[in-house]
Amino acid sequence: MKIVTLDRTQREDKQTLGVMLHEGKTLCYTLELPWLDNQKGISCIPEGEYEVVSRQTPSSHFKYKHYHILDVPDRSWILIHGGNYHTQIKGCILVGSKWEDINGDGYRDVVNSRKTLESLIDFLGESFRLKISNCF
Repeated sequence: MKIVTLDRTQREDKQTLGVMLHEGKTLCYTLELPWLDNQKGISCIPEGEYEVVSRQTPSSHFKYKHYHILDVPDRSWILIHGGNYHTQIKGCILVGSKWEDINGDGYRDVVNSRKTLESLIDFLGESFRLKISNCF
């Protein structure tokens, strides 16, 4: 099973930016909510190591394949999915090919999210281990 690290590199008032790596190579850039003591719906998840599995459900809010992060303390249904803005996150992780303020609100967003997620799924397969650490 592949091991992926998520290095959270920048903390901002409304979001947290990070880089997802495998064996030192950048896979993508990430966008999460800020750390607010792991509160459901408004905080990123705690640092730690998690098992991640692919998921696709016809009745799901997300019609495309994405990832589910398992066994997050005091949280459920934390996903790695497509999206661009911090306003589209309820505790999950968005992925993209770079950061850019695409909507002009003064906050960096992730771009090419859906294509980046598809590339991750192609490379990482059905499951992987995710190690999250804060580098700020």
